[in-house]
Amino acid sequence: MLFDGNFYIIFVIIINNTLIVITMPELIDSIKDVAGKVADSYLLKKEDMNNAILKYHENSKCNDEILKRICEFCNNQVYLSLFNKSSVNRANIEFDMADYDKIKNTINERGSAMNDYNSIPNDYKGKIKITTLELDSDKVPEDIDKEINRVKDLEKKFNLKETLKQILMGMETMKTAEFRNAEDSFSTIFSDCKHIVANGESIGDMAKIAMRYSKDNELDMMKIAKVYEVVNDELKNSGFNVKEDITKISSMPLDNKSDLLKPVKEYQMSLLKIAAINEFNHNLKKTIELCDYKIKEIKSSK
Repeated sequence: MLFDGNFYIIFVIIINNTLIVITMPELIDSIKDVAGKVADSYLLKKEDMNNAILKYHENSKCNDEILKRICEFCNNQVYLSLFNKSSVNRANIEFDMADYDKIKNTINERGSAMNDYNSIPNDYKGKIKITTLELDSDKVPEDIDKEINRVKDLEKKFNLKETLKQILMGMETMKTAEFRNAEDSFSTIFSDCKHIVANGESIGDMAKIAMRYSKDNELDMMKIAKVYEVVNDELKNSGFNVKEDITKISSMPLDNKSDLLKPVKEYQMSLLKIAAINEFNHNLKKTIELCDYKIKEIKSSK
């Protein structure tokens, strides 16, 4: 025997008394090689993939099943190549796909149509002798389908990863905006306290009112207390005579709509949003890392 149990013959071609044997691994490699060259020509030279595949068919007289697989591999390779380009809009990738139906129609019009997988082309100059071993007919599409599914799975993981990266970028932008909001609220609190001190009023009263307001609205009293402590120190360092005593004014009923309390709430809401975004982004980054791991795993399974 020419082959042991580890190999199986797809078909044997006899041309001018020359025996040509094609095995399953050779067939898959051949399809990948043709698809790769066609895809590269399209990406680099914008050569029409349908025409390129037609030229290959004229020389090889491949059957319908192989023709379909070549088209699928071409489209997958072009899609992945475009997807990995930073200049391409990944949400809307467009290109002139290899179209099996159009190619087949052209072949029919030229009178070069193929029959099924075991048929002999009418214009093929030679004799084809089909020799198959057990399960050959099942293994051919199964192995090629496995590779197609692997590429499709790879595409899905790439798509998910890029989507998550876009979401992460958007969340980071939101966090930056909230930092600015917090800074603006702090500046407003500082400005209000400066006016209070300039009018001879106690910053201690304002701090207590802000803490009462925070407690009533289920906000963090200690964080707002820290804000007024920082403001107090800054005003003192700027030469202001700051009163810190607490009077009965701080125990009066609160006006929740007061302009003095508005930045207190806005400052703390910004801090809460930043904390939530940080937690969300942490989980996003972990998911992106998982996508990278899966992508490497799929690539290594080739």
